Amino acid sequence: MRVGVIGSLDPDSFADNIMSALASIGHDPVGLGPALPPGRTIPFTIAFGLLARFVTVAETYQRRLIGTARREHPEVIINVDATLMPSSVAALRRLGAMVAFWFPDHVANLDRQLMLVAGYDAVFFKDRLLVERLRDTTAAPV
Repeated sequence: MRVGVIGSLDPDSFADNIMSALASIGHDPVGLGPALPPGRTIPFTIAFGLLARFVTVAETYQRRLIGTARREHPEVIINVDATLMPSSVAALRRLGAMVAFWFPDHVANLDRQLMLVAGYDAVFFKDRLLVERLRDTTAAPV
């Protein structure tokens, strides 16, 4: 199965480790890259009142990974980058891929929770209590 992976592909990053694991169990992983260029963070842009500009920059930058997904035809896409915009998730799903978000970090680092409104097919957290609360209070597929 061809699986796209969104996230930083630096050596030993979470996305890189996922790609290695997928290859070792017989899948065909495709690195789609990070959702934002290195050095761009949501908290920084919000702190300076640039949210509208951030959304425009993020969506423009994310066209690159959507184009890669269009060329590579993954059946499933695993995103580990919390800055992927909901519009980009929708674009990836329109390509016919199932899209999942895997949050590997502690709940304290959750930030803006875009994953809950992004239309993912599945959202994975490692905190059981968070999953239970989200299932009870939202329609998100956690």
